[in-house]
Amino acid sequence: MSSAAAELLRRSAPTRRTIDVAQAEQQRMERFADSLQVNPDTDAVLLYLTHLAVDKHVTGARLREALRHLDLARALQGEEPFSSHPHVKTFVHGMHQALPLGRSEPRTPIYLEDLHAMLDAVDADQLQQRRDVALLHVANATRLPMTALAALTWNDVRLRGVGLRLTIRRRPSHSGRPFGGEGPIYLETVDWPHTVAAMRALRLAVGPSEDNVFTRGQGPPHHGALEGVVRVCLPVQQGCWHTSDPLPEDVLQSDADSLTLPRPRQLRDKALLMLGFAACLDTHEAVQLRYSDVVAVDRGLVITIRSRRLPVAVPRGGGRHEPVNIWQQWAAHLTRINYPPDAPAFPAIVSTGIRSLRGLQVGHLSEIVQGRATRAGLSGGFSYTSLRIGFIRTAARTAVPDDLIAHQAGMTTLYGVASHRQRELIIRDSVLRRIGL
Repeated sequence: MSSAAAELLRRSAPTRRTIDVAQAEQQRMERFADSLQVNPDTDAVLLYLTHLAVDKHVTGARLREALRHLDLARALQGEEPFSSHPHVKTFVHGMHQALPLGRSEPRTPIYLEDLHAMLDAVDADQLQQRRDVALLHVANATRLPMTALAALTWNDVRLRGVGLRLTIRRRPSHSGRPFGGEGPIYLETVDWPHTVAAMRALRLAVGPSEDNVFTRGQGPPHHGALEGVVRVCLPVQQGCWHTSDPLPEDVLQSDADSLTLPRPRQLRDKALLMLGFAACLDTHEAVQLRYSDVVAVDRGLVITIRSRRLPVAVPRGGGRHEPVNIWQQWAAHLTRINYPPDAPAFPAIVSTGIRSLRGLQVGHLSEIVQGRATRAGLSGGFSYTSLRIGFIRTAARTAVPDDLIAHQAGMTTLYGVASHRQRELIIRDSVLRRIGL
């Protein structure tokens, strides 16, 4: 018996029940190895654990438990535990990065109507656009330096029936020198209707707050970030104005309208939600999807998913949330910025743009889905898998044949579809519903 096996048996002090469970796990692994016609050694264990993670969608806790059982069965035979092998150690390290480690709660399905509500909420999420429009108008009307606008808080703003009052307080600038003077600035509605209206819309969207008016996250914004918003519309560089004369509001209106267009984050999130549902993607498929894997054809989208044998088709539909249009809006933005075809289809976005070719991680996908669901007023525990489950359940309740559902979801058997169909049946056609309770 190896020293590692003896140490494992000493530490675990296995009971009869524990030994039976470990041997049952070993038998499952050996049957799996036999189906692939490989020897039940370290490579077979890696394949088996990968099968549990990818095909069975187990949590990290379940995977660690399976490996402990296999180690115990191996130690009972007097051989080195699998977890002492370098390749297995590397696999376990990667597992900690990719899989939820704790036992996950059942995910709430996102049905088609829930998806539509989430997409509507993304379209309605115009807070940053309203903030930028208000910044453009206030910067033009007041000609205040960017440092002063960056320091402005809602305690310094008063909206009245006749207009707007801004109180400028003497504060140090980022360079250490005080900026400008101090005191109130009045902007009357009759002279500055668009400016006052933009600030009213922003105040309504923000709600009660004492934060910085033009914040772009937590805390006061950097004046350079604000300058980047207005520089393309107004003659300002390094926080200094090229002219002291404001432009007429009508001249700025086209620039203000351009600021209300959907932002990259909105376009990406809508495409991420729609493809996760329509193509029935799981988290690993979404992370591994490349921009060039999604091809628009006359009748819809053809998506090459590298873990599946056949591509997935998303046909053109109709209505407000047309899947192909949602993808093409995102693809048009990627084309404008010369995005590489082999880069991730869903990159990370910092602030208002793509700063690197780093794709989203598995955990980020679920954070996006949960956040968008919450803003849409949906209650429940959501993850990216909720889109996949919701597609299967939506298709099941509309009597789509099991084989078509399985093909769209990339399932190799019909057992999973039958399980989802049965759960949907319990909810929609229960005995209690039939008897009228």
